[in-house]
Amino acid sequence: MNSKRGSTLVVPIIGDPVAQVATPDLWNREFLANGIDAICVPIHLKPSGLLPFIDWVRYAENVPGFLSTIPHKKDLAQLCDYRRSEVDVVGAANAVRKNKDGTLECAMFDGVGMVNAIQLAGADFEAACVHVIGAGAAGSAIAYEALQCGAKQVSIKDPCSDSLARLAATLKNIFPDRTIQMDDDENCSYQIIINASPMGSYATDPLPCQLSADLSKVIVADAVTEPANTSFLTLAKQIGLQTVSGKEMAAAQASHMQHYLGISAKG
Repeated sequence: MNSKRGSTLVVPIIGDPVAQVATPDLWNREFLANGIDAICVPIHLKPSGLLPFIDWVRYAENVPGFLSTIPHKKDLAQLCDYRRSEVDVVGAANAVRKNKDGTLECAMFDGVGMVNAIQLAGADFEAACVHVIGAGAAGSAIAYEALQCGAKQVSIKDPCSDSLARLAATLKNIFPDRTIQMDDDENCSYQIIINASPMGSYATDPLPCQLSADLSKVIVADAVTEPANTSFLTLAKQIGLQTVSGKEMAAAQASHMQHYLGISAKG
């Protein structure tokens, strides 16, 4: 990276908090390895600063767009000029691209990232039964992408009954031939279990759901990126289950996001 030329592309990632995100380290190592004149910078942005930040992005010539984590994903879906189709479905976005005319378009890559990471671990979503914990932005995107990839049943668990009901109704409307359940019960028929809630970010957090060795060939995934080995994944490994971490999810969605923002290696 040659920032002395003033040509360096700056990709902010905003959040409140933002210290937990794995993306800056992951992206900056990749930029350096591939000779890309760009840098990813975490910005701890309070919700009250979101509108001024978006206005700034429109005028910052070397900012091709930005990334987002909690709590801005839902607001971005309403504040950008254009939205990709998955944003309309899940009502949230985690990447914003600045077009040549200065307009802003948003997209959501949490679903693609998690599903791709699980596929890389050897799982097939075709006709699978999937359990998603969390009906927020990430959980909604993951449930949608799992169905896009052929899952026959998606069970979603969330303590917020309103969010859960809205998501289930949306998915049933899009995928009328699939089974969408609002499920508070553990079910040993799942092939894939995904924690898309914040539970696990702290050592004192309860487990998102119970696990047992009876699950045998189930793959357990966790969207939490810090710590990489959450108590949920640690338990899954201890009883012999295959796991996928939040950092693997972040790595899997990186190429999609970089392509969306128009960032690529030389040559």
